[in-house]
Amino acid sequence: GACAERAAVLLNGRGHPAPAQELIAKVGAEGVYCAALPELKLGVALKVEDGALRALAPALLGVLDALLPSPVPNLDAHRRPVLTNTRGVEVGYVIARVELTRGARIG
Repeated sequence: GACAERAAVLLNGRGHPAPAQELIAKVGAEGVYCAALPELKLGVALKVEDGALRALAPALLGVLDALLPSPVPNLDAHRRPVLTNTRGVEVGYVIARVELTRGARIG
């Protein structure tokens, strides 16, 4: 309750206090991904329909890049991850194509 809210400390993935404007993200089950930028009071939740994890980071960064005035820094390797075959040969990449529609309704 109120005590936990007053004493809450945001930690990064290494258990240290998170710096301001840090991206906080959590992978859930079945291709669900949630993220927040607390300083901007912005939260995003995504669901990859087939549950595959390979699309989560590019999709999240694509949405955040579309919403924010500048790209989230230091995450370029996750914007376009390389796909390899079973022999380790690069066969392609995953890239997000994001188009936001204001006031769109799903379903």
